[in-house]
Amino acid sequence: MISVPAIAGAPLWATAQSASQQVMPDGSVVVRRVVSVVARDSRGRTYGELRMRAPMTQAGMGQLVGVCIYDPHTGIRTLYYPRAHTAIQQIVPERGTPAKAPDALVKVQDLGSKTIDDFAVKGTRRTVVVPAMMTGTGSAITVVDEYWYSEELRVNLLQVHSDPRTGTLTMGLSDIKREDPDPTFFKLPPGYHTTDLIGYAPSTDVGVGNGEPPYSIPFSVPGADIPGDISGAW
Repeated sequence: MISVPAIAGAPLWATAQSASQQVMPDGSVVVRRVVSVVARDSRGRTYGELRMRAPMTQAGMGQLVGVCIYDPHTGIRTLYYPRAHTAIQQIVPERGTPAKAPDALVKVQDLGSKTIDDFAVKGTRRTVVVPAMMTGTGSAITVVDEYWYSEELRVNLLQVHSDPRTGTLTMGLSDIKREDPDPTFFKLPPGYHTTDLIGYAPSTDVGVGNGEPPYSIPFSVPGADIPGDISGAW
């Protein structure tokens, strides 16, 4: 799932797309994509969709599986699932400052500036050499992340995560509208059975305004300490 940071004063709604490319053991390449909608209002409330993956050749969006709404003022995150007509509400912790991987393992490169969809963005590349003892493959590997950050929108418009173990994952926003989305985006539709888990939230959730996991499990979660990260997960 792609989502946007819960930041007030920078409303937007956009088409989000993630595309994964993985080379299989037989040499074939599997490419899948997910197209969905993300939104953030002037108050910082966020909306993100989870949809089914589809082949790159398939037009349109995949089936809607779930929706995540987050309100930073109340700390309440709502997950609802249209097919089951059920919802879960949780209070999630405030965003903290994630621990960083040791500097000796990380190389950070300034990629300069460019424009994406008429928005100025600044690029950063992070290269991490993962020691053999931590890869599970018996050999050291190199993981590369690129981020293209819009200061105006306060979000990454493009992220690329490359890992030899899992392939390449590209995530980006397009068709961006700089306006408040429909207020109904941030309301649970009527008629849902709601499970209240107030006071409980898994510590590994990311990307919906609740803070990212630290590098205690490094090299596997892109954007863990990057401003504007859109690599959201439930």
